Amino acid sequence: MKKILVALDYSPASKNAFEYALLLAKELKATLTLLNVVMPISDNGDFPREIIDFAKANEQHRATTLLKRLTTYYPDKDADKFIKHNIKVECLVKEGIFAPTIIQTAEELDCDLIIAGTKSGHYLSKMILGNTVRELIHQTTIPTLIIPEEYTYQPVSTIAFATALDRKDGAAIIWLRQFAARLKAKVEPFFVSELPYDLSDELEEVWESQSLPLEKGQPTSVKVIRKASFKAGINYYLEHYPANILAMFIPKRTFINQLFHISKTQKMALSTTIPLLIYHA
Repeated sequence: MKKILVALDYSPASKNAFEYALLLAKELKATLTLLNVVMPISDNGDFPREIIDFAKANEQHRATTLLKRLTTYYPDKDADKFIKHNIKVECLVKEGIFAPTIIQTAEELDCDLIIAGTKSGHYLSKMILGNTVRELIHQTTIPTLIIPEEYTYQPVSTIAFATALDRKDGAAIIWLRQFAARLKAKVEPFFVSELPYDLSDELEEVWESQSLPLEKGQPTSVKVIRKASFKAGINYYLEHYPANILAMFIPKRTFINQLFHISKTQKMALSTTIPLLIYHA
């Protein structure tokens, strides 16, 4: 884990995501690239080329200034918390469509992780940001960490992994194990059963799984939570077994499935109260 890309606009959610990313980068000994994407200025031939170039340069300068201001701390801030970390930070402003430009930049820079913030409050604000989050979730293959606006950074000691008890989860658990080792954290897998019953009528149970290789050659204990909905099961688990990050795995889907399927991960991305780490197939 060497490079982290942080997607920023100028919102409180973005500022909080940057502060989280800075402290996480310190723990991981990683570098940060801060990216702001601005909408392209179209050249439809109605204006001279010189005016178009001037407008683009002006917008680039304005966006860069705002980005640096968002991520610069002044004397009234907690300098010990935010400045004295010796983290290499680079600021980038690019023209383009939000999610594709974020993904393309992360791939070009060979980033190991993308971080973005989510807004709280009015439903519409969630929809605006939610479009970018949904596209990131479905289009990138780079692990993505979503930070709720109201969440304050805490050292990561526990990562709760919502497993599907599928062998496809194996790749995710191996990556999570490596990620957790860098943070000296533990991975706690759990499974939400939405059936009214399966083999038991207990609300909680522990199963042993061979498909989740937390330790080589050893079965992994998975806590099973029985709830009527996936979201209710996750909320129950996190209430009773607190964690610093909730991790989920997204398998590959066909274009049609992506188009019509409102995924459980999307719903959690817009409602989670703790950071949501999404590992992609």
